[in-house]
Amino acid sequence: MKTPGFSQKPGVCYNFTMSPPSPIKLAAPLRLLLIACTAAWVLVLFVKPDSGHAGINYYYRARFLDMVNGTAWNPFVSRALLPATVRAVTAAIPQNLQHGVGNVVTRDASLSAAFETLGWETSAATTYLV
Repeated sequence: MKTPGFSQKPGVCYNFTMSPPSPIKLAAPLRLLLIACTAAWVLVLFVKPDSGHAGINYYYRARFLDMVNGTAWNPFVSRALLPATVRAVTAAIPQNLQHGVGNVVTRDASLSAAFETLGWETSAATTYLV
């Protein structure tokens, strides 16, 4: 009888490893869905105004657009990662597309109402959406 992984010659052993079972193909999409849902939930918690929290533009010294433009008060102006990322992505978007997004938000009643609820300026729609 042959034993897997061993040679038939006395004193000689072949070292091999067995591969682990292949993961279920559904695991990666479920993981991505869980991450996306968690990220959306956290975004809603920080952006949506409610009774205890007035959204990202509540504190006048740390308004979102002021931080992106570098005009917020210290120490808020020194927060660099998000503003730099938003400026870089916004700069990569063509101006006509930025104006188009702003026009759509201004003309659409439900989008305008959403921006009003969140305390966002419609003139900077692209910046907020990035």
